Amino acid sequence: MNLNGLDLNLLVALDALLEEQSVTRAGERLHLSQSAMSGALARLREHFGDPLLAPLGRKLKRSALGDALVAPVRAILMQITAVFEAGPVFDPASSSRCFKVMASDYGSTVLVSEFLRRIKDRAPRVGVEVIPFADSPAQSLEEGDLDALIISREFLSPNHPSELLFTDTFACVAWDGNPNIGKRIAIAQFLDSGHVVVKYGKHGIAHIEERFFQRAGYKRRVEVTVTSFSAVPRFIVGTYRIAMMHKRLATLYAQTMPLRVLPPPINTPVLEQSMQWHAYRNDDPGGAWFREELRQAARALPGATLATRTKTRKTRKPAR
Repeated sequence: MNLNGLDLNLLVALDALLEEQSVTRAGERLHLSQSAMSGALARLREHFGDPLLAPLGRKLKRSALGDALVAPVRAILMQITAVFEAGPVFDPASSSRCFKVMASDYGSTVLVSEFLRRIKDRAPRVGVEVIPFADSPAQSLEEGDLDALIISREFLSPNHPSELLFTDTFACVAWDGNPNIGKRIAIAQFLDSGHVVVKYGKHGIAHIEERFFQRAGYKRRVEVTVTSFSAVPRFIVGTYRIAMMHKRLATLYAQTMPLRVLPPPINTPVLEQSMQWHAYRNDDPGGAWFREELRQAARALPGATLATRTKTRKTRKPAR
């Protein structure tokens, strides 16, 4: 396809070049040789009358125009993809589509596993790729590679549709063999104990409970920091450490590990898990089916009530 002599396939190359800021990595991403990517960059530079990527030391850096093109180029490609992926129906019984969802290990263990159990007979070939949290989940959503993002409500992007899926509460977790802890834990003992905490991403983004204690003026004695809640029990069993976890996840692990699940020593905020998807995926029949099944899985969770059921959040549509 050509527009005033410009091959629109170059949009794909432009998207890769602007994101990777490397001819080599862009070529690897598109399975093209370095010479082919260099040729594409030369044509793009000629068309725009701009270097787009300029040398900065040993690396390439986007020009001002290159920075300005990142978002609109990705939006155009997503619209084109939506057009070609559109179909009149989605048949889960015969589909072998693999849906991509970004979720924490909490969201994948509690919700996505329930989703897969529910669809095992009705959609036997459907797969799910669970992508771990990045430093910027909202940016991952903008890039258009996700069918859904399962995330705490506070991290939602204002630019795309979202809805509350379910709520949870915090629990304090200790080794069942810890002789110092009974059925409850006082705030003094809580603060004096060694803690296991979770931080996400390369930059160590603190989980909601860590930020809550900081705002409340409580300083915990952190002994171990891990990157997932699935690792927390391993650093508690056989020790005197404690941790704060989502109650559903803590209860699940306590079924197979010697853990004691206790109420927190102070009132903690309600945890709200939401689902978000890119606005351009609204009309995708497969995506609509996927989201509805996630809703049903959330409603089937133990302790789910009408108060935790979904509520669509109104958001502005991206500019076209």
